[in-house]
Amino acid sequence: MLLAACGYGMDAGAELPVGCFRVVGGEHRLKNYLSVTTVHPSPSAPTAATVVVESYVVDVPPGNTPEDTRVFVDTIVKCNLQSLAKTAEKLAAGARAAGS
Repeated sequence: MLLAACGYGMDAGAELPVGCFRVVGGEHRLKNYLSVTTVHPSPSAPTAATVVVESYVVDVPPGNTPEDTRVFVDTIVKCNLQSLAKTAEKLAAGARAAGS
């Protein structure tokens, strides 16, 4: 199994990938998993908020259905995005406190 992370960097104002994560091979439920995370201005508050989107592809392992695999990976993605949101909110709160 090979784990690889790649960063694209962020181009202000552009909707570009800011990171990706890949799992290649192995005997597990994330065989050939690739996710790409992008950051976009929020449609409702473009200057004050962002929307983070994580897209992924993964092989369906033998003995699992596509639905089983989707639910498994969606759960991991949801937990990762919730963790990212909490971290971003703490950083923003710290920046506001430092600025006052």
